[in-house]
Amino acid sequence: MLTNEQLAHEILLNPDFELTMSKGTNLEERVREVAIQDFFETIREEFNQGKYEFWFPQLVADIKNWLLELVSRWSPMYELLTDVIDIELISQQLKSGTYDIPKLMKFITESMLDICAPVRDQAIRNIQKMTDLASVFQCLVEILQDMKLDLANYQVNMLHPLIQEYGIAYEKEKFNLALSNRTITLERTTKWLCECAYDLRSPTHGGQVSNIRFDIVYYKAILSTIFSMTVIHHENCPETLTLDVERLYEYQNESQAITIVAALLMLSKNIVPEFRKNPVEVEKLRDRLFVLLKDPGTILENLTVQLIDSLSQVSSSKNLTRENQELIRSMVDKTLSSKDPVYMLLSRRISKILLQHLSTGHFPLSGELVGHGIEDVSSQLQVLSRKLVILANHNREVYAAHYNKIIHECIREGH
Repeated sequence: MLTNEQLAHEILLNPDFELTMSKGTNLEERVREVAIQDFFETIREEFNQGKYEFWFPQLVADIKNWLLELVSRWSPMYELLTDVIDIELISQQLKSGTYDIPKLMKFITESMLDICAPVRDQAIRNIQKMTDLASVFQCLVEILQDMKLDLANYQVNMLHPLIQEYGIAYEKEKFNLALSNRTITLERTTKWLCECAYDLRSPTHGGQVSNIRFDIVYYKAILSTIFSMTVIHHENCPETLTLDVERLYEYQNESQAITIVAALLMLSKNIVPEFRKNPVEVEKLRDRLFVLLKDPGTILENLTVQLIDSLSQVSSSKNLTRENQELIRSMVDKTLSSKDPVYMLLSRRISKILLQHLSTGHFPLSGELVGHGIEDVSSQLQVLSRKLVILANHNREVYAAHYNKIIHECIREGH
């Protein structure tokens, strides 16, 4: 469930943001689906026996309540729904066998057509053609859930201009209030920024306090989170980034996948030189590797088989030697380790590209990517980089006062 603050934050970072139905795991979804089917099968058996007194009023009452949530309390439709769908009267007439069920179902679907977005019209008209009452109710429930989501997204869309104008101030106010109430501290944020500030004071970075730019400290800190081998979660996340934990986790996975694919493509070109001259096959392999890495069920052997298959297609002999196949297996195994020299090298290069985009506002030209050996993943890297720039700029605008104070104190204490 999104809080008001989280909702405003998502709208600010993603103008195309829409609410969606939350889904559980595959197992949870299967259990839910079976339970729903069993529930409506029980209802179907009752209806087929002409027994409407128990389930029919309950289902109609639920549908009535959902419909009332979709219309204004002061609208004629609200009054009409309240008057026509009289649950007490329906129950009485069902017991006496005088209630006109088809007439009510027609009223409900016609009312839904008046209320719903045009995109739902056809689905509702399809229900009007159905003859199995249990299936009608099941479909009505599904469409009403979609209609509730449509209404929620319409309301979110109406909030966009207001949130764009006042969202930054709102986030500042909420965070500062939490600080003053001591419901949060800046302990993790301070540690996060100071570690980067101290690192920039090291001899490898020049060692001069006067040379340290506050914005670079901040950008380095952001990148240290993205490229950390420690999975980010609420307990280790800087307090100023708690609204973005899931987003940062996603970026961690994306950066890791980009690095792995770049490394595998680079090594593939070394194993099969012909691969360098076939950009179409390089692109195909790249896309397949990204798909595999996104699948949680992918194992080492899946990647190995894909590489062997793709490289065999371009090999002059059309068949890799056993030694080359074993080399590929070893290469994949090593590359999936964050301690692999090639992986570490490309990870640093990708981080450098992202830092350049963050600090200049411009993504590097393709020639620079070629020089770093990451040109084959340029499109994926650019997508990640743009998202990271949006997040970093927004976050810095909200928390700049806190960041500047923390970085200043870190540098002064370390002087």
